[in-house]
Amino acid sequence: MLFTACVKEKKTNIDYETKYTYIEKRFPLLLNNLNKTEIDSFINVMKFNEQGILSSLDIDLLKKGSKKEFKNYIVNFTKDLGSNVDYIAIINEVGEEEALINNYFTNTSNEEIPLSEIESWDGLFVITSLRCGHCLEFFKTLNNLSSSDVKLVALFPQSSIILENYKKGTAYSNFGFLNKNWNIFFNSEDIVKQLLPEYSDKTDGFPYVFYRKHGKTIKLKMDMNFFTEENLKLLLKKYN
Repeated sequence: MLFTACVKEKKTNIDYETKYTYIEKRFPLLLNNLNKTEIDSFINVMKFNEQGILSSLDIDLLKKGSKKEFKNYIVNFTKDLGSNVDYIAIINEVGEEEALINNYFTNTSNEEIPLSEIESWDGLFVITSLRCGHCLEFFKTLNNLSSSDVKLVALFPQSSIILENYKKGTAYSNFGFLNKNWNIFFNSEDIVKQLLPEYSDKTDGFPYVFYRKHGKTIKLKMDMNFFTEENLKLLLKKYN
């Protein structure tokens, strides 16, 4: 399926080698996962606008070649065109809309918030889990934080169903949950991947704390004394 942006395309031809180099830089997985015939077909479809920005491509081959990185490739392609990346869709041959990416995330207050807005927040972000004992113990400390100037954001990778089950157990009676000071998101893996792409739950674990300021992530040194109320309040004061 051809994916074409509504922009004026460049009239001059771009040669095979230039397009191949573009793929190497922007869509490198295609070179590993597509055969020579498929690469040639993808290159043949590629069109660039007057600013030299890619405006048309074969989305089926992009999906086949990019595998798990498909969403990131489409987001980058759309960003290059200056378009909104919070909702990306294509229209098929019979006029039906298919959502490729819907970057709206619903928090526990049932507010739908676009990823672009979350990216713009200044504040303290905590990647946490209801399957982590230390995370549960950390709730009390986190609930003693408050700030009118910056956001407090909790990111749970699991489904919100786990919260429903957690509230039925004894752990909830002992540790409670985060209070209304916090913006809480479940199914947050895509948020984490965008804000902190190098994070891995296997190597970095839970809870993992980082700060966002002016659209940039500030990584913090988390030693034995890090997870105290006093230290976190000092962090909020430092970065406000």
